[in-house]
Amino acid sequence: MIDNEAAVTETISHMLDQLGYHTVTCNSSIHALSLFSENPSGFELVITSIFMPEMSGLEIAEKIRMAQPGVPIVIITGNDKEIDRKQMELSEIRAVLVKPVAFSELAAVIRKALYQNPSGKTS
Repeated sequence: MIDNEAAVTETISHMLDQLGYHTVTCNSSIHALSLFSENPSGFELVITSIFMPEMSGLEIAEKIRMAQPGVPIVIITGNDKEIDRKQMELSEIRAVLVKPVAFSELAAVIRKALYQNPSGKTS
């Protein structure tokens, strides 16, 4: 879970823990990429804010894709109207969550992202 707002990473991480997922949180995209590059196969899913100070969520997604193709990526944002849908498609973003995120919505999106291949078919 990558977001420059500590309150967001703490809240989402807590919800994911309640769903039974182990989470790693970062408030810096640079630090997150460093952790990811140390063990790319250790991450089954990445949730990142679209707007980060050091690099955008789409830039993070591209770097993750280069290191570990196929890792599902979910974008989180406060305003989904500002998202370039075409760029998201090219970056193979599986889903977009809009803050504030409801527990049930998070559960459904994570489940779908983990068990749906990039073409949209559930495995």
